[in-house]
Amino acid sequence: MPLKSRIIKAGLENKGFIMDNQGHHIYFRMFVDGKDIGAWTYISHGHSDIGDDLLSMMAKQLKLNKSQLIDLIECPMSKEEFLEVWDNNQNGDLKILHRG
Repeated sequence: MPLKSRIIKAGLENKGFIMDNQGHHIYFRMFVDGKDIGAWTYISHGHSDIGDDLLSMMAKQLKLNKSQLIDLIECPMSKEEFLEVWDNNQNGDLKILHRG
C-alpha cells in the first residue's frame, strides 16, 4: 500500500522528527531534549508515492516493522510509544528515557 510522501513528511514531523533537506534526499531525525538519539530515515525529493519496498526500508532504519511505521505516520503510534520501541530495540541504551 503506497503512501504519499507528503503524508509521510507530515506524519513524521507531527511525531517530533526534524526534517533536514540534504541534496537529493529529505532526512528525518529524532531528537530528545536536544540530543540526536540516532533514529533517522529519509525519502527522495523526486518521489510523490512511497511504495512497499521503500516503506520496509524506512521501517528497518527506524527499528520498526512496516505496520508500526504506518502506525507512526498515520498517528495510532504516539511519539512516546515510538521512543519506547526504539529504546527496547537499542537494548535500553536511550538513557534519556530512564530518568529517576
